[in-house]
Amino acid sequence: MHMHRGERPAAAAVQTRIAEGFARIGDVSSATESRMWVQRAEPIVPGPTVARRRAHLREIIEQASAAGNLKVEIEALLLLARHDRDHPGIWRKHLERARLRMREAGLDGGNSLHPYFVAAEVVSARHYRDALAEIQTLQRVPNPHPRALTWILPLQVESHFWRDEIGAAVAAIDAVERAGLESTSSPNPCLFAWVLTEARLRERANAYLEHCNGGNRSPVQTDYGLVATARQRVLDGTPAEAWPRLRPRIDALLAIQEPNRHEAESLALLTLQAVRL
Repeated sequence: MHMHRGERPAAAAVQTRIAEGFARIGDVSSATESRMWVQRAEPIVPGPTVARRRAHLREIIEQASAAGNLKVEIEALLLLARHDRDHPGIWRKHLERARLRMREAGLDGGNSLHPYFVAAEVVSARHYRDALAEIQTLQRVPNPHPRALTWILPLQVESHFWRDEIGAAVAAIDAVERAGLESTSSPNPCLFAWVLTEARLRERANAYLEHCNGGNRSPVQTDYGLVATARQRVLDGTPAEAWPRLRPRIDALLAIQEPNRHEAESLALLTLQAVRL
């Protein structure tokens, strides 16, 4: 409940107590799972905490491996990779270990969501060509996971879009719609609106924009919707109307004393769009 309400410190405190309780009764596997929850509840903020979190994640990985908790081991490896995106060689080693553990456990054939988690990390780390290759591999598995398309298609949209392959990105959105997938409850409506705006499909873009600001999406996620609305003003030949849509969010991001990774990336994205006006 704390996590759903965005109360990350409270969520982390509860999970810490749970982890301590499991440790006291000797349930190492469940203790590592709760410790993993604590790590997921904490945003990545530059500074001395990053080194401490890396150390904690390494401990969780080794404890989970010793306890035979493959799920926690893989998820901790992926979170550690997220901390090491600025070190490509180390980042790849984390992913390779995750893939190896999945192969050893027979989880690389589509009967688990973990391969899709790996693909999502590749996309998030902005290795879009590698991500598309990974997605193609997942599309060829004979018995895909029941939720495979809910992961693959949005990742396809994002990968193609950031490679400026607008037509392919729109085709992936078409596939989302044909499959009847619910995109209005995810971060995707905001990105989809931007993709369709760039493709000059204004009516479809506006339909997604209507869903962009609803639900529990974070400001970082809805920034794509801000860019979509600004780009529409530019395409209409009224760029002066775009700046007032971007400025409040840019000012808010500039006011953050210690921005986390996502906030810094959002500031870079919105500032770049503003400069282009």
